[in-house]
Amino acid sequence: MIPRAAVTVRDSRAAIYDTAAFLLDFRGGMRACAVTVPLSLGVAVCSGVSAERGLYSAAIGGFVVSLISSEAEVVGPSILFIVVVSGLVAQHGLEALALCTCLTGFFLGFLHWAGLSESLARLPECARLATRSGLALAAIGPITEIMGAGPANGLVLGLVCLALSIVGLRSRGGVGLAVIVGTAAAWVLNLTTPTLVGAARFFAGPPAVGLPHLGFAEVERLILPSLAMAVLTAAEPFRARNEGVATPSALAMGVANLATSLVGGIPVTMGFLRERAGMRSNCHTPVAGIVHAVALLASLRLAGVLGGIPVAVLCGIVLAEIGREGWPSSEWLRRASRSEAATWLLIVLSFVTLSLAPAVLVASFAGAALVARQGRGPRANDGSWVH
Repeated sequence: MIPRAAVTVRDSRAAIYDTAAFLLDFRGGMRACAVTVPLSLGVAVCSGVSAERGLYSAAIGGFVVSLISSEAEVVGPSILFIVVVSGLVAQHGLEALALCTCLTGFFLGFLHWAGLSESLARLPECARLATRSGLALAAIGPITEIMGAGPANGLVLGLVCLALSIVGLRSRGGVGLAVIVGTAAAWVLNLTTPTLVGAARFFAGPPAVGLPHLGFAEVERLILPSLAMAVLTAAEPFRARNEGVATPSALAMGVANLATSLVGGIPVTMGFLRERAGMRSNCHTPVAGIVHAVALLASLRLAGVLGGIPVAVLCGIVLAEIGREGWPSSEWLRRASRSEAATWLLIVLSFVTLSLAPAVLVASFAGAALVARQGRGPRANDGSWVH
């Protein structure tokens, strides 16, 4: 069986894939790496695990999806799952995180096999936006708590990096600028804010590779949050597909999460910073995704440099990305009807007040009720609603 990435390159080679196309893929993959390295570190730290787990998750998940997919993809730990992962680690430990990632991959494969992932396309836009907004709001508390831990200058530094990231939201250099300025300021001013190495959150050694413990009690305890994360992950490709972008299937994401669980990684999603990393505009084939994955692993050779990044700096850029990912656009807010606004508010409140599984159930029922109220049928091939 030939990997999809090799087939894509082979088929493209006869037409346009030459050295120039490879260099374009290479450049796009490296540019994406410059964005995903600090954000993967930040998501891991804010999730309560060591920072390198974010890099391992993004690298392994991205490599697997690039082998399966025919598109250049950015895969990594989801900013919106921070509150879920941090809660799992705090309650049940790192072994439970690995098992949850494994179960998420299994459920993604099941959703694909049963054809249920396609039904997620029937959810209205406001339900997907509200889900992201609810998860984002729930994550703000734990992140600000981490950012404010330690001396007050760390909180100030994090807020400065938050402002720099917000200013640079429309450019892919905003994240890198915030990391460089924040780290340099901490070093020049001799600030006592904790760094990745100082907080013992970075590169404790290579990950232990192996299957997570599959005890019946552990599986029973984690089955609902894993299923909920699988549903949310499967919904990401449809959000992008409705925007006119071809994406890998839930099966590809399932395999990626199963592979990530072998190193105790964080659940990964397909839509990880697609626009921010610029993979769509700079790359032609999955070779870019493979370059991106290899570069992420190679960045661990810079552990001495990356370990000097203040934790508050990473928290600041993650907060900026949460604001970008979790809040509806002004265009949607202007055109939303009363029923859509009410549905959005109900779902957001459910994610803020309830645990993940009941909140996903509320979002599903609320979205289905809105579809019934608006009299919409299934989607047509062009993404429009069929009445």
